[in-house]
Amino acid sequence: MARLRLSIDAFLAGQWHLGALAGTTPEEAFYVKCDRATMSQADLDAGDAIVVLGFAPLRPVEFVVLRIRLRTASSTMGS
Repeated sequence: MARLRLSIDAFLAGQWHLGALAGTTPEEAFYVKCDRATMSQADLDAGDAIVVLGFAPLRPVEFVVLRIRLRTASSTMGS
C-alpha cells in the first residue's frame, strides 16, 4: 500500500512541477491516502486496495476527489 501511495504521490508531484495543478505548494495541489483510514478489514481480506486522492486542476479551480478500488491478482482468482 505504501508503494502504491508513493507512486501516485510522485506522479501528482510531477504534474504539479509541470504546472498542471493549482497551488503554491504540493500540499495545496494534491493529496493521496491509501491506508487503514481508506480500507476496512473486509477490503484487506478481499485483497482490495482503496486509494482516495484529491487534486486541484488549473481549471476548474475546484478540488477533484477520486476514490479508486484496485483489485489484486489474488482477489480475482475466484471470479
